[in-house]
Amino acid sequence: MYRPTEKWVVAAKKADFVGLGKELGISPYLARLLVNRGISDPEAIRRYLKGSADDLNSPYLLKGIQEGCGIIRDAVLSGVKIMICADYDVDGVFSAYILKRTILALGGYAYVNIPDRVAEGYGMNERMVEEAVTGGYGVILTCDNGIASFDAVKKAKRYGLKVVITDHHETIKDAEGRELLPEADAIIDPKQESCPYPFNGICGAFVAYKFIQVLTAAFSEKGDISLKKAEELIEPLLMYAAFATVTDVMELTDENRLLVKEGLKRLKDTDNTGLSVLMDVCGINRERLSAFHIGFILGPCLNAAGRLYNAYHALQLLECGDHGEAVKIAEGLKQMNEQRKALTEDAVKTVFERIDDDPGILSDKILVIILPPGTHESLAGIIAGRIKERYSRPVIAFCEVEKGVFKGSGRSVDGYDMFAGLSSYGDLYIKMGGHAKACGITMKREYVEELSLKLNKDCPLEEEQLVKKVLIDIPMPIQYLSVGLIEEISSMEPFGNGNPRPIFAENHFNIKSAKVMGRNNNVLKLRLKNKDGYETDGIMYGDPKEMDNFLEENFGKEELSKIYEGRENSSDIAIAYFPEINDYNGSASIQIQIRNYCRIS
Repeated sequence: MYRPTEKWVVAAKKADFVGLGKELGISPYLARLLVNRGISDPEAIRRYLKGSADDLNSPYLLKGIQEGCGIIRDAVLSGVKIMICADYDVDGVFSAYILKRTILALGGYAYVNIPDRVAEGYGMNERMVEEAVTGGYGVILTCDNGIASFDAVKKAKRYGLKVVITDHHETIKDAEGRELLPEADAIIDPKQESCPYPFNGICGAFVAYKFIQVLTAAFSEKGDISLKKAEELIEPLLMYAAFATVTDVMELTDENRLLVKEGLKRLKDTDNTGLSVLMDVCGINRERLSAFHIGFILGPCLNAAGRLYNAYHALQLLECGDHGEAVKIAEGLKQMNEQRKALTEDAVKTVFERIDDDPGILSDKILVIILPPGTHESLAGIIAGRIKERYSRPVIAFCEVEKGVFKGSGRSVDGYDMFAGLSSYGDLYIKMGGHAKACGITMKREYVEELSLKLNKDCPLEEEQLVKKVLIDIPMPIQYLSVGLIEEISSMEPFGNGNPRPIFAENHFNIKSAKVMGRNNNVLKLRLKNKDGYETDGIMYGDPKEMDNFLEENFGKEELSKIYEGRENSSDIAIAYFPEINDYNGSASIQIQIRNYCRIS
């Protein structure tokens, strides 16, 4: 079984951790963890640890937001129908829900139009424009898309429709690097070159939330509604922007982290019947609700609808007020996600086996993979991400969508701008788009190998950049762990992209015993003893066979048997870990969650 080469690196940022801790009333350990994340200014630390919704940036800093809200306000007051053109993922659906719910509450008429992922692809399209015209709509309001919908916007304007774009994606540049924007009546996108908004890493639903902040304020200021009603409309919707921020894998830095922190509080006690039922169906303990549950359990259920069937199922769940009906929808979404996971695992397993059987494939710095026949094209991005994580290099995974035509999804690593790299070979594609970390390509099968050769020939990545790096925050012997320290670390939550869990490490653990657990045999529980004689439980999630193969390869089959039998053995490994409290059956104890491991040479 393939095991990637890893390089463990201890964070080397320097500061007076003791002095900083005393100044802020925190431990030197927490001070060090924050400095490692580039947070060293006392005010930045205060905002990080104690910030609230009041610390979010002003929505009025978004270019075009007042003009856009003015158009929507006029449409609501004059009875003009508004078509909301959304995307098919969670960010798009939640954006649309935020906008539609607010417009309806203000007395307007709004309808959500979502493209079919397979048949139409991403973004506002001309079919939507035609439906807006025939349906008597006067305004199109996009969310989580639109910044690249040049043809559809132009067509809408020819029909005399008003178009307001709310988006968060990169703007398009011409050959000379000049920004190109659709001919919309208003564009709200923090990635516009001239937008003064101080943090452009927000998702589409966060842009939508800021949009309705300004919209409701405009109604309040003009006396159309009371200030109290404006606040009542806004308050519940922060949760949806937070949810989408996690599912769209935005970096949990700056105001994103504050948003998610506040959103999790509200989600625990949500009055949204659909989301409440989905948490119950997925067996989530709300008292322990975290960004992990959104990103890896709830979010994938909602995303599965748009991937395999129709994103309207996810919107229906959000809008459903009947408990019984919500249960049916939620159970259906969970089943869709189980189907999605099974399809993904089958394809990933096939690709892993192919590469493990032919390690020469890894001589390529960029992997261009043809997925097994029949792989659903909407899964290509997920599969590419799994391959990238395992082999630590950029990946483009292709599926055949029609005779001789393939669609690919790419996922990149730090140090390689995939969009820039692919842009050099535009003559090979039918269609291509994306950004530095991800891309989408449609091309003829006959050009796939040529693309692979060219990408690898011109790839600037050095071999050192393809080695998986494990960043260690603090080398920490387990005897220094305490409940107080772990509780203090919890103040750094929510964890996720851009704000990872702190990683500690210690050399020379002997594995006293091992036991496979979990309904799917995907949990390995180890009893560990360090060189100083201190013991703790270690939990590792994933495939226990990977650890078994590692131990057998390094210490022999007999020693592996001794470990599982709880007998004295010669194992000696280093472990990178995250400390946590295990309060199973009401008895609290410290254990470590194993993130990485290696043999001490």
